[in-house]
Order: sequence, then structure tokens, then C-alpha cells
Amino acid sequence: MLLVHVRLVVTWLVLAVVLSAPGCAGLGARALNRDHLEYAAALADAEKREALFNIVRLRYGDHPVFLSTTQVISGYTFEGSTEARVAGETSGEPGAALEALGVLRYSDHPTFTFAPVTGEQFAESYIRPLSPGQLLPLAQSGLPIDVLLRLGVQSISGLQNSSPLGGSARAGSPDFFLLVNQLRNLQEAGGLALRVQADAKNTRIFFVLREENDRDIRHIQDDVRRLLGMAPAAREVEIVYGSGQPSGGRVAILTRSVLGMLGEVAAQIEIPVEDVQTGRAQPAVPVIGADTRPVIVVRSGPSQPSTSYVSLSYGGRWFWIEETDFKSKLALSILDLVRNVAEGSHSPQAPVITIPAG
Repeated sequence: MLLVHVRLVVTWLVLAVVLSAPGCAGLGARALNRDHLEYAAALADAEKREALFNIVRLRYGDHPVFLSTTQVISGYTFEGSTEARVAGETSGEPGAALEALGVLRYSDHPTFTFAPVTGEQFAESYIRPLSPGQLLPLAQSGLPIDVLLRLGVQSISGLQNSSPLGGSARAGSPDFFLLVNQLRNLQEAGGLALRVQADAKNTRIFFVLREENDRDIRHIQDDVRRLLGMAPAAREVEIVYGSGQPSGGRVAILTRSVLGMLGEVAAQIEIPVEDVQTGRAQPAVPVIGADTRPVIVVRSGPSQPSTSYVSLSYGGRWFWIEETDFKSKLALSILDLVRNVAEGSHSPQAPVITIPAG
């Protein structure tokens, strides 16, 4: 009697191959559902690190570098195969052996395409100041107006914001910080609005002081009128680009470029005294006014922090924004939004993310 010894090797790989035929038809859809958000989060984190990277470089007199992510392609390979072999015995007890083998291969090969921002594109996106019509409507969407103005404006009606190149006046005018603080108070109380008037030729923008019965809000509005040079009973005033006090009861706002905003944040970073003493960097710009903290607080130390919102190493030291510092996180997000507005149509098209779904 022929004795047949059957040796069957079944592993999880074989089962996976079998299941991959009809049961894994939804693998692409699941990958799309998962990777869509994961790539979006990765791109957002990369933008945060790039912003901090350029802020720190500017703090030490180094030039900024901007890379635009133009394309992300995620390519998947999912293959399975089985193999069966029958072998007869030539000596000893007669018989045969049946062996089943399975192989499963899975790989993911993402490809990222970056383009450096240079030349005219760099000038238009990062050196050209934003217009008031580009900057101020962001406050209408709910962003805190004081943070927006501290980042994006150099002066309002001659009142000076702080500046790294301001010499003895580099800390700015106390009335500038009083004004932006009072505008924030009005924004929170609903006593301030923006009116945009657009036609085929240009866009005009106005500060509107709403009618209020609350005495405290009216007092703040009177303070804002005084600081802006408005008439005592005026309800609105047009905002124009420029410096000083223009004629016709308008308010001049001198806006910054994205590069200017990054430089302002950089100048407020506190760094080790020896870096200033040895000439590696200039002293930090002092912060005055009602809120004496920098608009974005960047910490530094000799080692990587255990937790942070964003961190990086530069020149042998670590720099970071704390996870628990909501104000700094919000200001960095606003800076990124302003950068996207400034880029407009001058930058390459938004990143194209290709994720196979079939």
C-alpha cells in the first residue's frame, strides 16, 4: 500500500494572498481615506518647520530659503503568489510530499517634488508688501486684529510698530500698541467692523465704528478715533496704503512684506548673551505696550525639548515653540495664512497629491 505523506505549509502569508483576491479590493480606497489626511498633516507640519527655520536663520543674519511642494505621488505595490511542489521518495519508505508556499509583497514609494522660490516669484511673494485690502479682511474672518497688525503693519497714521532697523526707536511707539490693543477690544465687543467696497478698478476698505449704547465701548471708540486722527463723531474712515497722516480724513497703513514679518518675529527672539557678545547676532528688539511679550515666543536651549509645537536644530542649539503656548501657535498660523495670501497667483500651483485608489 502506497503511503502518501502530505506535508502542508500554511502561513499567514498564504492566507493573505488568498484573501487579497476579492477581499482586498478596497485596499486602494482605504489607503486614500488614510493617506489623504496623513499627507495633509505632513505638509502642514513641514510649513511650520520652514517658517521657524527661516525665522531662526534671519535672527542670525542668514538668508531665508523657501521651498514650494509642487507634487506628492504615493505609489503602492501589492502582490501575492502561491506555489505547490510534489516530490517522490527514491529510497526508504515510499511516499510523496506536497508543499504549498505563499508570498505576499507590499511596498509604498512616495515621491515628493519641491521647487525653490526664486527670482520674480520670490520678489512678488515675499518682498512686495501686502496691500491693506489683502491684509485687513483676515480680521473680518475672525482672526485677532492686534496679532494681525503687529505682524503685518509697520505704521498706522504715523504710529510706529517695532522694527529691527529702527535705531533708537526700534521698540516702536507706545501709542501704536495702545491702538492695536483697543482695536482688539472693539473687535471682541462687536464695536468694530470692516467694510470693503470693490469695483472694476480698485478695492477700498474702511474701518467702521458701530453704534453702541455701552458706555465702556463708546469710550474705547473715542480712544481709537483720537489715535487714528478721526473726527470726534466719525463712524467710519477709509484705510489707504502709505505712511504719515494723509489728507481727506483717511488713515494710512504701511504694511509689511512676508519677509518683513519674519524678520520682525526673528528680531524678538531672546538668544544667549554670548551670541550677542561674540557678534553672531544683534540684541533682541524690546517689546513695549500693554502686552510685553513677543508676538511669537521662540524658546532656545542646548538640547531638544521633550515636547513642542514645532522644533528644529540650528547652529548647535535647539529652537522651539511650546505646545502649551496658544498665543504663539495662533500667531504662527496667522503668519502662514498671510504668506499664502501674499503668494497668491505668483507661486506654483498648490501641491498635487496623487494616491492610487484602485
